[in-house]
Amino acid sequence: MNQDTPWQEGLEGNLLLLSPHYDDEILGCGGLLALLPDKQRIHVLFATAGDSLPIATRHADAPKDIGEIRKQESIAALQHLGIPSNQLHFLNLPEKHLAAEHEILTRELEGVIQNLQPATILLPFRFDQHPDHLALYSAGRRAATRHAPNVVLLEYFVYVNYPLLPRKDIRRYCKPEFIKKIDISVVSTKKAEALNLFTSQTTLYYPGQCRPVLSQELIADYAAGPEYYLQCPPDRHPCILPTGLIQLAQHLQPNLKRIKENLRAHLAGCRALVLPAFS
Repeated sequence: MNQDTPWQEGLEGNLLLLSPHYDDEILGCGGLLALLPDKQRIHVLFATAGDSLPIATRHADAPKDIGEIRKQESIAALQHLGIPSNQLHFLNLPEKHLAAEHEILTRELEGVIQNLQPATILLPFRFDQHPDHLALYSAGRRAATRHAPNVVLLEYFVYVNYPLLPRKDIRRYCKPEFIKKIDISVVSTKKAEALNLFTSQTTLYYPGQCRPVLSQELIADYAAGPEYYLQCPPDRHPCILPTGLIQLAQHLQPNLKRIKENLRAHLAGCRALVLPAFS
């Protein structure tokens, strides 16, 4: 999967993708899912129910069934990439509170892993900015260690922009020996089409919303690729920066985003509530 070997190397057998939220699976891995020829061996597990609204868009008039709306968007996006709905798994745990459900999350993951016996598991990056991503990484690695010790674990990236770090993109701080790079240019249009099926994220979907959660610029950037994956043992540090510095940036960035989004909403005259980033 690096620049000197075929991207398929190490991706034989059943593949299980662990997605914290609806759309993370396409944002982080849509190109890989499109490239894999045998869709029957791809399974996707969604940890949360998708019923929480984005920053600065919460309002009493928002759709009550937003979780089901977002679920159907993911089903449609994955079907667009050739993955049928009977290979999708839904835990429906509370969004933005996944860490509090660690015991049940780990138990559910263990059951799925034992049943599917995946050769590869894709899970969120260990230093991602969202607590749900971190909780799923931790539970996924623990469940895999217990029940699939020989599985290939690949971490994928969703939140890559760390403005507090000089190089901005967190992937530029990962040690090269742990980074796997996949050129997805031949399926970039397919990935963009799948992302555009998330209407609740790509349009002014909620009352008082100032801008889409996923802009066309972001979609173009995600779709262009390449996609990067991290393969690093749990006892090794994957980055050239100290863990403490990464965790500081990881903690501060969501709060800075909250301030920015609410300021944007205030200046635009949108009806928005000042809320913590991951309440």
